[in-house]
Formats: sequence, structure tokens, C-alpha cells
Amino acid sequence: MDYQLIIAGTVGKQNTHGTLDGRVKAGPMSFARFSTDDFTGQIKGYVGQGASPTTRSALWRRGRRPDPQHAGTPRYICENGFEHHVAASFSTSAPIHEAATKVLKLATHWHK
Repeated sequence: MDYQLIIAGTVGKQNTHGTLDGRVKAGPMSFARFSTDDFTGQIKGYVGQGASPTTRSALWRRGRRPDPQHAGTPRYICENGFEHHVAASFSTSAPIHEAATKVLKLATHWHK
């Protein structure tokens, strides 16, 4: 646990403690985000497949370029009102998408 580097410059380190900071193993990973849509009263989400390089998480916060395979992902997130923080797993996204759509019956976009 550490402080959040970007926000600490504005509100001070003591007010931003709790950020996870460390290394993530390299390899394929899936990501997902589910949120309530306040306009429709429903839960919606998106899932996708990507890869994690071996790097400190702080480097991602300092403007590294996204994988070209997912170039449309940030646009989709913004245009559809999602927050940018996601859950990540070292697995494939197919079971997550299937569970969300077939079992939970959630409107889910799949970034393939």
C-alpha cells in the first residue's frame, strides 16, 4: 500500500494512502467493469482480454500507450458512462462474459 502519486500533488500524501503499488506478472489477463446505469436503473458492464507487461503499476499512470488491439476501449468506456477502474484476472474473458450475460442476464459489451 502506498499513496496515490497524481492526487497527492493536490491534496497531500496523507490524504491518498491506500493505493496498491507493485509488480504484476506478465501474461494474458482479462478485465471487467460492471456499474449501475442511473438513467435506466439497470446494471451494465464490459469485459475484455488483454495482456500485462512486467512493470510497476505507477508506470501505467504516467501515460504509457495502450495496446493497439484495445485502442477503442477508452472511447467505449467514456461514451457509455463507465468508470475506468476495472477488475483484472489472469484468465480468459469468455467465462466472465458468459456468466454475466447468460447467468446474471446483464447487458455486457465484450471487447474481443
